Amino acid sequence: MERAGYRYASPKAAADDPRWEDASTATEEERAVALADVRCQNETRYLTTLIDVTAEHQRELISRHATELGRLKSFENTRARNVAEALSTEPTALSPSGGGERDSSP
Repeated sequence: MERAGYRYASPKAAADDPRWEDASTATEEERAVALADVRCQNETRYLTTLIDVTAEHQRELISRHATELGRLKSFENTRARNVAEALSTEPTALSPSGGGERDSSP
């Protein structure tokens, strides 16, 4: 970005530039900054690096919390089976009061 004449502290700062907030359509300057930003991100492999770093952090967290995640998976599987079982049973006609008694009115 700096080679293109723009100074932003981070990639996100260019998109968050307050000059773009009030415009209903993009100005020439905003389009020029956006184009320079995309070119810079492509040249530096910014998105690829961001994805790789994020994935590595996620793998570390998964490894560190494998026991808890295993319990959560077991809980979710049990819950899914319980829901499937509940949905597979035939509903009974209940009285309008919701008291669980069969409606015996004529």
